[in-house]
Amino acid sequence: MQAQLFAKERIEAQLLRLRERLHPHRANLRRAALFIAFCAFAAALVWALFGISDLWSRIEFLPLVLLLLIGVPVTIVLNAAEFRAMLEAACVPAPWRMALEVTIYTSAANMLPIPGGVITRLGGMRAQGVGMKQGSWLILLFAGMWAGAAFLLSGAAILLRNALLGAPFLATGAVLLALSIVSLRRQNASHGLIGKILLIRITLQLVEMARLMLAFRALGTGLTLAHAAVFAISSFVGTAVSIVPAGLGISEGVVALLSPVIGLNPATGFVAAAINRVVVMAGLALFASVLLGVSARPKKAAALEPKDVPPPA
Repeated sequence: MQAQLFAKERIEAQLLRLRERLHPHRANLRRAALFIAFCAFAAALVWALFGISDLWSRIEFLPLVLLLLIGVPVTIVLNAAEFRAMLEAACVPAPWRMALEVTIYTSAANMLPIPGGVITRLGGMRAQGVGMKQGSWLILLFAGMWAGAAFLLSGAAILLRNALLGAPFLATGAVLLALSIVSLRRQNASHGLIGKILLIRITLQLVEMARLMLAFRALGTGLTLAHAAVFAISSFVGTAVSIVPAGLGISEGVVALLSPVIGLNPATGFVAAAINRVVVMAGLALFASVLLGVSARPKKAAALEPKDVPPPA
């Protein structure tokens, strides 16, 4: 017993020493990770583009327009609804406008070489009076719900084609979802609220799958919803790897790796996922500009209002 305690103390001391040594270099390490991720993503994209025959003659622009004008705003609204449900779990009301602002800023912050999305959501929750500990716990539980739903959908879709590969995905999803639901119940979340959260999350997964279908369609490749479900975990895995901003290259790599499961060229899968990323980023930039313009208008109007002038003596 004493030997185990001694070993544990030694390990903890070594980890603490390593952390102290790395802490001053953390920003440089993250910048290096961003540079490496960008180079790897660019190299993989070039490989994928050259791996698709007659690419430019196959591109269709209508799916891209639908992805930008329908897929992106629906995703923003559903993410805002999830954020409102998160605050509801903390027994705090959340106006729609604030939830939309936090959602757009969260998506933009995910591109920073820090876990910007988590920090932005925590900031939004603190502004509404939710403590750091409770906010962090709720973000973790909602991430568990996301992971559970994603792995369940991917597992079910893969299981139909490869039972050996699909079963672990399915089991992982079931465990994560069950643990998250039990933990939310212990946080006094009602059955109705948990049902709402599940509905929002599953709808978000379906929208993500539909966006990928449109991206594949833009490359001249048609997918069914059952095919697109194979890739349900790609977005979560990319976001979970926080050292790489917004999972740059990670989400695309997951789609490429899983493409052969449904008989697709990995290069096509990578390019389709990259198209989805680029269009979503463009849509977020567009809606963020609109949001900033709307937010600035009341301030401008207030600045133009005549100031109170004291009456003449």
